[in-house]
Amino acid sequence: MLTPRQASERFSLARRKFAQQAEQMARETANQVGSRATQMPYMRHAVNASKGTADVGSSSIFRPGHASHGTTQSPRSPSDNGPLRIVSTRLRKSILPGGTFRRPEAIENVFTTGFRLRLEKGSKVPYAATHEYGDPRRNIPARPYIKPAANETRRNLARKYAKEYKDLVVTSLRGG
Repeated sequence: MLTPRQASERFSLARRKFAQQAEQMARETANQVGSRATQMPYMRHAVNASKGTADVGSSSIFRPGHASHGTTQSPRSPSDNGPLRIVSTRLRKSILPGGTFRRPEAIENVFTTGFRLRLEKGSKVPYAATHEYGDPRRNIPARPYIKPAANETRRNLARKYAKEYKDLVVTSLRGG
């Protein structure tokens, strides 16, 4: 039989262990959200209009109405509900996995309180929110990428982590 003090110490240790392992799981989740948000159907590479090929990542960067190696990227119609186009890769790089120390425009925070966990994933790129939520004043429709990717990832990982969380709590409370 445990004394109240021993039980309290064991519970505090269990909470610390849980917080450490939960934070590791949350970082893995953040990486998966970032990876998923930069793929179809949420984002796609801008296409070279004359060749039908994507030039993102090479030396040619498209800017609406500007020539780039003899081609132009036409402005997007407000009625075009397709995925967000990757033009400069700045937004894409800010949400890809890799840690904020390598991506200063990334937002990736994990908060733990007791046995609760909260993950923040996003971007400090100035136009990130405009694309996620839209801007009716500028006639820019919402083309969400983070929220749907997070919802998809949450569903996929919920099954995986449910058992891991349960085992983690039980093991921590037993003092393992």
